Amino acid sequence: MIYKKQFEIGLKDIGKNNEITNTALLERLENIEFGEGEFCGGKIVQNKEIIDIEKFLAYYMTVSGHLNYTTNGNCMASKNWEAVKNLQYSHKAKSYLACQIELDKAIGELIRRLEFAGKLEDTVIVISPDHYPYGLTLSELNELSTYKRDNTFEKHHTPLLIWNSSMEEPIKIEKVCSSLDVLPTVLNLFGIEYDSRLLMRKDILSNNIEPIVIFSDRNFITDKGRYNSVQDVFIPNEGETLEPDYVE
Repeated sequence: MIYKKQFEIGLKDIGKNNEITNTALLERLENIEFGEGEFCGGKIVQNKEIIDIEKFLAYYMTVSGHLNYTTNGNCMASKNWEAVKNLQYSHKAKSYLACQIELDKAIGELIRRLEFAGKLEDTVIVISPDHYPYGLTLSELNELSTYKRDNTFEKHHTPLLIWNSSMEEPIKIEKVCSSLDVLPTVLNLFGIEYDSRLLMRKDILSNNIEPIVIFSDRNFITDKGRYNSVQDVFIPNEGETLEPDYVE
């Protein structure tokens, strides 16, 4: 399980007549068709060129799944509405799902191209959201959730996917972690040496650390429970017996 709060970054890539130029954002499935383009004033290279490189690293940020979650406020929702319109959810929950379909299509196309190039088995794909869906209320979020989420901790619970085609079956890791843990985890999976003093967090798969995620409101979660800073109380997980000075 990965818990996070948003870290804002700015993106600006507007061309002539305020048209969005080609970027590395997977905002639409069509975007992955392009070649070299402009990105925040610099040059980027798109999938076709990247896949031809023997060893490559590509970072994409998608905004296709971003709010607003209405068919008249998000072209991705309206584009994929037919696929979700009969689902038994509210309009905004269905719009959210429709927006995510576009990224799903793009990932499918990326996998197809990697396989065609003979690179799929030697490629690792990592997918992680940067925050929970701000455009949904807690009630709407719970429509789509497999369990009831609260407004303090669980609304920040998001997935982290690390995938390679050679995996014979899914492996589910249930550890408390944050977005800051992703990079050291991937580096260690690849056996890449790095100066750990330069990274704030640790490898999620390591058994030598005690998991903890601290939020900006001073709430925190560990593998033993969670601390509510407003109530100044630590709530242990079911079955956990803690030392009297554990929180201190």
